[in-house]
Amino acid sequence: MTAASQLSDYPPVSPPEAELRPSEVIARAIAMRDTLRARHAKSDAARCILPETYEEFRQAGFHRILQPRHFGGYELDLPTLLTVVVELARGCPGSAWSVAHAVAHTHVLAKYPLKTQADAYGDSGEFRAALRQVDQSTANRVRVVDGGYVVNGHWDHASGCDVATHFFGGSRLPRDLAPDGNVEIPTRHRGEMELLMLFERKDFEIVDNWDTLGMRAAGSKRIVVRDAFVPRDRAEHVSWIMDGVEGRDPAWRSPFASPIYLGPSSPISNLEMGAVALGTGLGALDAYEQILKARVKRGAIARVDFMAWSKRILGQAISLLATSERALRFCAREYMELCDREASGDAAFDNVRDQTFILVVQQCVRLAAEAVDVLFRAGGTTGAKADAMLGRYFRDMSTLRTHAAFQFDVDWETFGERRLGLHVG
Repeated sequence: MTAASQLSDYPPVSPPEAELRPSEVIARAIAMRDTLRARHAKSDAARCILPETYEEFRQAGFHRILQPRHFGGYELDLPTLLTVVVELARGCPGSAWSVAHAVAHTHVLAKYPLKTQADAYGDSGEFRAALRQVDQSTANRVRVVDGGYVVNGHWDHASGCDVATHFFGGSRLPRDLAPDGNVEIPTRHRGEMELLMLFERKDFEIVDNWDTLGMRAAGSKRIVVRDAFVPRDRAEHVSWIMDGVEGRDPAWRSPFASPIYLGPSSPISNLEMGAVALGTGLGALDAYEQILKARVKRGAIARVDFMAWSKRILGQAISLLATSERALRFCAREYMELCDREASGDAAFDNVRDQTFILVVQQCVRLAAEAVDVLFRAGGTTGAKADAMLGRYFRDMSTLRTHAAFQFDVDWETFGERRLGLHVG
């Protein structure tokens, strides 16, 4: 594993704006909100992030928010990332989803050997990766060879792959064939070890099979690899990356200044998805208020009882979204506090705590989705028109909620098992 003393072996990469501050990054996201709304229909039609949107995101520095400063990033914090994602999703949820995942995956790369990171970032620091772990949509085969692995197969739902420079693909190996197979490392599947392998853009193809009701700009298409060689230093244990430092070599320590890289990547991935849901809800709220203002101007809600009902709907949605926002921001602050504790030598993260982050995010999404539901119902046929923004946010939220991370019942059961000490693996 890497050590802080080795960082000097790799030349630093200068970030595009050395003095960029969190407040400026957030201000840039807010300034893009209306432009993203205006492009929502075009983004839906393209079924991926638009080239002009991607370029503006890149120029704004969004992709480098969590990227280590030594490799050309800004090494900012989680609250800044979530605020940016919320504001972008308030304009176009699919585009925000695409950039949010790319940002989160720089945190994943920070868990790999320094040589792998240096090679991936290159001289420019330009790195954007899609990522898929093993699930029911995955079909791949891995063969162990001298120096690494040869992989064939595919992964569906690789968000943002159209603008990716790399791809992280999960693959399972029998425990006795996996690296460090004699080390007791937490695993979700008995007898198997899941590795997260880093592929370069030249090693994979994109199959356009993303055609959904909403979240179309996410561009979550299929990745295909054929006889791709993955060096050993580009394959890491999923449990080490996603679930925290349990099972890692005790000598491992992040060489970067920010303690954020000491925390697991799974909570970050889930929190940024929650931020997209919150931003979608706030976008729907904006659209509903525009409908109400138009009705008032036309005198269409002069009836006292109807006006009171409309205001109650507005208040209900605001209460739901405000609760979701406060819970999300609390989680972001708590994550950073736990990273500080890890840096001071206190083992703050564990599987139960990591899972709690996910459970809270699920409730944040549920509250935001409930707000969108009541706003859409109250918006009438005006909001339900095919080209109406309220309807677009409703479709985006409906699709977002199908993500496996937001299927509450499964995680509730798993969490209960862990609390009772019954969960194995």
